[in-house]
Amino acid sequence: MKNPKKDEKKPKESSIKYSYAPYNFIPLNEKIVPAQPLPDFDRYHLDRYTGYIELEVEALTPLYIRDTLNEEEYKKKLEKEKTKDSDKTPFSNPDFFNPGGLIRIPGSSLRGMVRTLVEIVSYGKFHFYEDRRLYFRSFADKCKRLREEYSKKIKPKAGILRKEGLKYYIVPTDFKKIEKEQAKTLIKNAGKQYGYFQIYDNIKIKGEEGYIVVSGDIKTKKYDYFIKKPKDEQKIIPLSDDDIRDYKNDRERKAKIDLLKELEKEKKVPCFFSEYQDTNGNKRVAFGHTLYFRIPYDKTIGDHIPTKLKAFQLDLAEAIFGNEKTHSGRVFFEDLHLIKGEYLNEFHPKILSSPKPTTFQHYLVQTPENLNDHPRNLAHYNDTNKIRGYKLYWHKDAKDKDGKYLWIAKKEDVEKHPTQYTKIKPLKEGAKFKGIIRFENLSSIELGAILFVLELPAGCVHKIGMGKPLGLGSIKISTKLYLSDRKKRYEELFSEWNSLTLENNTEKFKKAFEDYVKKHIGQSDTKSLWENERLKKLKTMLSWTNKPPYQKTEYLELEKFRERRVLPEPEQVLQCYGIIK
Repeated sequence: MKNPKKDEKKPKESSIKYSYAPYNFIPLNEKIVPAQPLPDFDRYHLDRYTGYIELEVEALTPLYIRDTLNEEEYKKKLEKEKTKDSDKTPFSNPDFFNPGGLIRIPGSSLRGMVRTLVEIVSYGKFHFYEDRRLYFRSFADKCKRLREEYSKKIKPKAGILRKEGLKYYIVPTDFKKIEKEQAKTLIKNAGKQYGYFQIYDNIKIKGEEGYIVVSGDIKTKKYDYFIKKPKDEQKIIPLSDDDIRDYKNDRERKAKIDLLKELEKEKKVPCFFSEYQDTNGNKRVAFGHTLYFRIPYDKTIGDHIPTKLKAFQLDLAEAIFGNEKTHSGRVFFEDLHLIKGEYLNEFHPKILSSPKPTTFQHYLVQTPENLNDHPRNLAHYNDTNKIRGYKLYWHKDAKDKDGKYLWIAKKEDVEKHPTQYTKIKPLKEGAKFKGIIRFENLSSIELGAILFVLELPAGCVHKIGMGKPLGLGSIKISTKLYLSDRKKRYEELFSEWNSLTLENNTEKFKKAFEDYVKKHIGQSDTKSLWENERLKKLKTMLSWTNKPPYQKTEYLELEKFRERRVLPEPEQVLQCYGIIK
């Protein structure tokens, strides 16, 4: 019998083209470390800890969290959206978050950052993801397996989309290709102007009346499509609620070609459609604006997360932070107030566009088998491969040799596409904030989990706020732990003011947490939890001292993106540039 490990073919390194990105992933854990039993919430327990952690935060890079709109600004925003003036720039408040004129980091932002890190280091459930279907279109993709998947499903026909009451249906009809120049002439003769992503009604070709459908601006494009008006409207193809929901959930579709919104204005809209069976054997219909339209994968994002990481089992993060159904949290994040800092000027940052989860060569685990004959055999979202895990952003040195910020958009780009750019007014690096995290009835292990993710190893720092892909938001956190003597508080009059004491030894709490996790994952001999393979990747992503070059943490150019380049592991990225061995 053959040895599967021995016979497994590994892809040649030279055959794999690696990608780069502002982000990378911390892998999903193989098992869940369970929470300790929850305490009763009607009292303070003497064997548990209550108090607060005082935080001082220093910005190592410019920092930005968008301010909210006040009533007057919100009215201006609504007025701007209604008017069709020449200024197409979106209305927003570029200031840093400052309710009541006091600059601060909202506690909710800090809470989200801390909770994510606690989930990772405590081997918790993969809590927060949107279990939706993703969409794809592939008739010339370099991934052969994806092309085959698309061809298997897409058998395009033409029809007219209609709606009666709450029900949608398609009336089938015929269509034909027409040359682009002929389409332009027919549209001009009808007194209309040719434009991309448009539908033109009342067009006649050789006595037949119908619609001309124009798709996007593609350089090699030679044809548009003529969809005939149906002679028999009795034959219909009903659309299920799932079909409509799938269409609505495609967020990558351009707003100007939303057929359902078009149907709100018109009684009927031409479309292309394809009938297929889903993985449960149900008859389904996918539809779209162009002949080769985007269709949903059979599997959802949740199908790529192991069931055990979604099971109803209380983990440490949920025990500490609470949930909406069974219990409230025992940690409370107050806003961090500015104690020192100054604004930068207002800037237009580069567009924060990025590869979305549909980029399976980044977001899915690719096995050695998938990497053989790269990129033809890459796994996609109809495969069983797991998602890569928790997405984090690299820290960056975002200045050039002259000290200019690399994340600021070029003036000519903003002038050319004003509606695509926002304006921000960040705080300069060196800004400092102060605030506290209160906690009640935490065990030494739970308190240790919070301290473990706040007091990072030497050379590591946190990331918070907007613009993380561009290099904003790197912060250094210093902590002081104050514990309450609950017994003294209730035994002595006025002891509320002196029942809190500074605890200098936080290591004992972090050690209790580490020992608890290491025991449950079977790694008790490991000296530190940071030596664990998963947490080594986290440490790499949090490192301020070992960072990849700025140019190699930008978004991939379109041509390279089309090559379906695979995103390497965090350590591989640093090895590529000789930062670590």
